[in-house]
Amino acid sequence: MGDARWPADVAKDIRQHISENDQFAKNMQKEFRALQAEANELQQSNYRLQMENVQLQQQQQQQQQQQQQLLQMRCNSVQGPVIWNNVFTDSSDKEVHGVAVSADSKVAASVNWKGGLTLLDLEAVVRGQQPTRRKFSLPGGLYAVAFAKTSPEILGATSADHNIYLFDHITGEHKDTFSNQDTFNAHSIANAHKDECNGLDFHHTQNVMCTASDDRRCLIWDFKERKVLRQLEHQREVYGCTFFQGLTPMQFNVATCAKQTIRVYDMRTSSVLEEMDKCHDDDIIGLDFSAQNGFLASGSDDGTITLWDYRTWKIFKTIIPWKLEGWTETDNSVKRVRFSPDGSLLAAGTLQSCALVYDGISEETVSPAASRIAIGYNSSAGHTCVFDVAWAEPQPGSSMLVSGAHDMTTRKSGMICDSISSH
Repeated sequence: MGDARWPADVAKDIRQHISENDQFAKNMQKEFRALQAEANELQQSNYRLQMENVQLQQQQQQQQQQQQQLLQMRCNSVQGPVIWNNVFTDSSDKEVHGVAVSADSKVAASVNWKGGLTLLDLEAVVRGQQPTRRKFSLPGGLYAVAFAKTSPEILGATSADHNIYLFDHITGEHKDTFSNQDTFNAHSIANAHKDECNGLDFHHTQNVMCTASDDRRCLIWDFKERKVLRQLEHQREVYGCTFFQGLTPMQFNVATCAKQTIRVYDMRTSSVLEEMDKCHDDDIIGLDFSAQNGFLASGSDDGTITLWDYRTWKIFKTIIPWKLEGWTETDNSVKRVRFSPDGSLLAAGTLQSCALVYDGISEETVSPAASRIAIGYNSSAGHTCVFDVAWAEPQPGSSMLVSGAHDMTTRKSGMICDSISSH
């Protein structure tokens, strides 16, 4: 039987198909090896992330233990009233509603009801020199001011004209206006506030801010992209909001106060995680959180300060300043509250011409010997309201309290030595 031969053109086609199949098989093997290598890399990356997560959890536990030890040491060292020293007073031509301090404690900012924004050189104040003041004017009465944490040069202010204004406090440039109407330097933003804006806070790791308004909403913004990310609806006017700075399990949560109710939201889903309804007998004005001690503090016009334990959302302690100070029950309002950076002290503005500072926060009781700052506020026309407070750490181991009052002054008072002095 002779050799069977394919016609030349058929043989050529067969060889070409065999070659193409071989090449296809090689390509498939190459892609398979690449996918297998990518899968191995992803598996290794996932393992590394798991190990990093374990390390971060361990570091967080160690930090919390260290903070608790430091807090306990500081609480145990206090044996009497803290000695305060008034270092500077800056006047304003209208009621001061908001104060803030930059992260490096070099600049203090205040806003007033006439639309005035003042930036003060705190470094000069600490040196005992006459500080440089930079003043700016904005439309409407200003309610609150805060420095951005992810962009330290950015300063935000809320206004009664429904808008939020962003400044570069280093250059003095007006960066942006968040409004529901077109402005001279910016286009309107969909879903922006439609009533007076009362408070704001900036997130500690993301380009996000939250704002509280009389339009019964707390808005979550991407302040770089100029857009509303979430609308947190309420039944009443919202007076304040705060992120849970420094606490990893709560990094996506925000707390708000509307009239007599506090809510904790997951800002990713807008869902309400906790609600403390009618937890005060009057409007809640101030909210602040400290990761160092795990407390959310609320200050109210009912004259009380409440500390909430974030682990249970139960009341850990209620402070009643008018009882501790021996005041009458009338005109006893507490305004904004603020923890010191290490969480060992809590400052509160009051209607009684003074700011109050409490130590021993993690103890079951609060001593009536809490520090009382009432230096030189003008109360000749009746009780003067200290509306806002903020902390600075101008030098290692020292603290400064910045407070804003309705007697038209911003008071920088209270240098605290680390080894808190006593009488």
